[in-house]
Amino acid sequence: MRFLAPHPVGRVALVDVPAAVTAACEAAGLDVVTDRPELVVTSRRSARRAARLQGQSLVALGPARRALSAAGHAVETCVVRRGPLVPRLVVPLRPPAVADSVLLMPMTGHRGPKRIATRAVLSALRLGLPVGEVVTLGTRVPGLPALLAAATEVGLPPLATWHLRAGEGDDLQRLVWLCSAPGSTEPGWAVKTTRLRGYSTPFDRDAQGLALLTPTPTAVRGHAPTFLGSIEVDGVHGAVETAAAGLPLHNVLGGLDPAAHASPSSARSPDGPSTSRPPPPSLPPRSGRSSCGFARWCFPPGPATGSSTS
Repeated sequence: MRFLAPHPVGRVALVDVPAAVTAACEAAGLDVVTDRPELVVTSRRSARRAARLQGQSLVALGPARRALSAAGHAVETCVVRRGPLVPRLVVPLRPPAVADSVLLMPMTGHRGPKRIATRAVLSALRLGLPVGEVVTLGTRVPGLPALLAAATEVGLPPLATWHLRAGEGDDLQRLVWLCSAPGSTEPGWAVKTTRLRGYSTPFDRDAQGLALLTPTPTAVRGHAPTFLGSIEVDGVHGAVETAAAGLPLHNVLGGLDPAAHASPSSARSPDGPSTSRPPPPSLPPRSGRSSCGFARWCFPPGPATGSSTS
């Protein structure tokens, strides 16, 4: 969640959060401090007290718009859908058309009643009611997340709207920010960023792969995104591309037999370990932990209303 701030984050203060949040911040290489923080992370109930620490930005784990507004922050509420380790989807509640487009999009396994429940939660949140799984971001100076602000230098519109798809992996999985032009609900750009400082390998490979398409016919290039440029913020690397239109992969694969359609790269030998590609040698092995956000203990299972946005 530190990537939601409109500035780089190196110093973080923690107020009334589980001990595991401290461990996650330390694993990310952040300095956990009690004074002059760049970011404050707090529970909803302690948001007013946390605001007195005068951090540049504040993230409350829950609905806390009123408390942060009273402290003079520009406030954005973001709907969160949980993954096994970290939030897999973060969607700002504004503008409403974009949030509705993302959260109410028909998906395999999401029936009509579930979308109706999601719509009800969104309506309640817009009325200021404390329902659903959300994080509340308060900033002293409003603006795009720092990585997206950097992306405006290579083609992203300064007033672009966004939502974040974090996936369900660990620290080696990239974050994908899907961005739309003002007034549009269709993503026009994809900003892909790492979670770890100094890790640019996947973007170098992507740029090389897309460059191979340059001499191909237009009909072929039209099926691939266009690489617009690279970005770096405080050692975190990223790439900006045009968004390639298409159906979500889970819609395409819905109903398929996973065993029948398994990728050779992910197959397991009955006599040995997985043959999947190992992590880069310069990085620690995948551990199933993630330091980029807040694990599921930040959003314990709640009543049916609270989970209806999943």
